[in-house]
Amino acid sequence: MTEFVSRSQAGQDGFAYAHITTPGTFLDIGANDPVCNSNSYALEQMGWKGLLVDFDESMVKLCKERRTNPVILADATKLDWAKACSDAGLSKSIDYLSLDVDGPELVVIMSLVSAGFSFKAVTCEHDRYHRGDGPREALRCFFIAQGYKLAQGDVKVFDQHYPNGVEFEDWWLRA
Repeated sequence: MTEFVSRSQAGQDGFAYAHITTPGTFLDIGANDPVCNSNSYALEQMGWKGLLVDFDESMVKLCKERRTNPVILADATKLDWAKACSDAGLSKSIDYLSLDVDGPELVVIMSLVSAGFSFKAVTCEHDRYHRGDGPREALRCFFIAQGYKLAQGDVKVFDQHYPNGVEFEDWWLRA
């Protein structure tokens, strides 16, 4: 059996892996780089199936070259999620959602939920360090109203730009 080795920026993949019976399913929205700081690459290596979505053509091209799961180039705020996930072989009950679209996270999660999707674990960027409290609080109200429990709030990222860390993300579990 392959040993799990995290590839994500702050351990998001490890959070999902620890809370989901593997192999699971994932939806990686704002996938970005196919391997480096990827929230789904390590899961894919463990046999998980999913769909990667990104708005950056160059990242989608790289993902298609380096990943085995389907990848689509799309604006996450305008995507027909039911069709995209069905085409990728995913049901509306997905184990792990990674949501990182640099601003419209609330619009995307509302669209997914209104389309009938549910998730067992979610990591959702709010970028409080530069967007303030408003987006984070709106996302928290929405997730709580949908029956999610905040498993870890204000997860910090530490890197060369932020050696002391900045609060950028919340992690959720279905209550």
